[in-house]
Amino acid sequence: MDSILNRVNKAIEQIIFYIIVIFFTLLIITVSVGVVNRYILFSKYQWQWPEEVSRLVLVWLIWLSGVIGCRKFTNIKLEYFFSLFREDIRNMVHVFTLLLIDFFMFFATIYGIQMTKTNWTFRFAAFDLSLGYLNLALPVCGALMFYFTTVQLIDFIFKTYFYKKRNANYKKIIAFHSCPK
Repeated sequence: MDSILNRVNKAIEQIIFYIIVIFFTLLIITVSVGVVNRYILFSKYQWQWPEEVSRLVLVWLIWLSGVIGCRKFTNIKLEYFFSLFREDIRNMVHVFTLLLIDFFMFFATIYGIQMTKTNWTFRFAAFDLSLGYLNLALPVCGALMFYFTTVQLIDFIFKTYFYKKRNANYKKIIAFHSCPK
């Protein structure tokens, strides 16, 4: 079961990584087209679509990168602050941090769905695409962040509090985990 879950998580992470690479490439292309149109060609009629496409891609790029950050738990940590506490206090702070992220991502997903529904009828000015696609990044990526953080929380609690009692070599198992030490 654990290996299946790890394989699924790695597959989701790989798919998101490839989407990020595609979006970053698309962002570079659209911004370059906008710059060439505006400053090199001195076009009389400025294209609006590069700005709107780059805005759409940038929002998705930021949220998808946040998903990868939640998956690898590479968010901002205060290492020195954590080093001042005992291991049990650090573990409780780590669990509290994961619960806080889960709480925020749950409500971000719920309200992101409502915001997407509200803005679905509005269109971009330059091309006929719903603004809902821009807002869709919040519920989709919020749900993925909620999922990855919940998996980390369950994994950390199990390995720290339950497996520790059964196995004397629990530190070898926990060593790979990203809990601040």
